[in-house]
Amino acid sequence: MVSATIFCQVIDVKSALFEINDFLLAIDQLSKTALRAVFGEMSLDESLSQREQINTRMQDHMADATMKWGVRLNRIEILDIRPPNNVLQAMSEQKEAEQHKRAAILKSEGEQQAAINSAQGQKQAEVLQAEGQKQAAILAAEAQKESLRLRAEGQKAAASLRGEGEAAALAAIDKVTINPNTLAVMQLRALQDVAVSPNAKLVVPYEAAGLVGAAAALVEGLAATKVATPAVSAGPAPTSE
Repeated sequence: MVSATIFCQVIDVKSALFEINDFLLAIDQLSKTALRAVFGEMSLDESLSQREQINTRMQDHMADATMKWGVRLNRIEILDIRPPNNVLQAMSEQKEAEQHKRAAILKSEGEQQAAINSAQGQKQAEVLQAEGQKQAAILAAEAQKESLRLRAEGQKAAASLRGEGEAAALAAIDKVTINPNTLAVMQLRALQDVAVSPNAKLVVPYEAAGLVGAAAALVEGLAATKVATPAVSAGPAPTSE
């Protein structure tokens, strides 16, 4: 059911009186015919939402016929459109289905966006964890490298100090002057220790001649060093009277 208001104006009285028996009734019937024609070319959604377009199209359909009757259509206004009950029920079901569809789409889009955000967050977390492990490995390698370097430098310094100490000891030994007599005594003591050894065989070192020479040098030294004994002087002999 459609309710409409038609604004018209008689511009030719002769035509309005003689061309048509009742121009008001004729316009009413013509408007119904034009309304069916216009609504037949439009969908239900368009007919409910585009009233201005309906007004214009109806006026275009009726303008030629009304002008012959001496009547000019100024404006047509659609007041109300009431579809049949079955159409209303179908529209309600369609609207409900559209709402369910939109809700399902929004839900799926929300779940999809949530999954994307979760995947991106997990990816970023894995990237950060990998970078952290990489940085930790680099720091550990650098620390181990520094430790090895310091250890090598310490060993090198210690070896240098040992070498300097040994060189100093050798230099000191070279500067020491050993008394030949002392050396001879030491050699004789070493020979004596060898002689009293409980071994079955006596091994005479190759330097035995040197030891004999050392003993001879010791005897000569002892002979050269004489112990001075004090002289005892006798007093005058007693005389008897």
